[in-house]
Amino acid sequence: MLVLTRKTNQRVVIETPGGDIVVTVTAIRTGVCRLGVEAPRGYRILRQELARRDPPPARAGRFPKVANPSGSRGPGGEPIDAA
Repeated sequence: MLVLTRKTNQRVVIETPGGDIVVTVTAIRTGVCRLGVEAPRGYRILRQELARRDPPPARAGRFPKVANPSGSRGPGGEPIDAA
């Protein structure tokens, strides 16, 4: 674990292949540090207590099914869709 000391309005940059994630200290009070997080689209930024829950189900239309170009069929003769 990397431990850093930052003052209000100072930043930490995490470089990723998808773009930089920037964490800014927005406020510091007794026992509380307030952070702002900027990240590229596609990154989910969650508090730890929320990250441990199951991810939300995909919304309809968000991940479209791909047609089955091979025409493969399951054991009951039903078409097998690639997901």
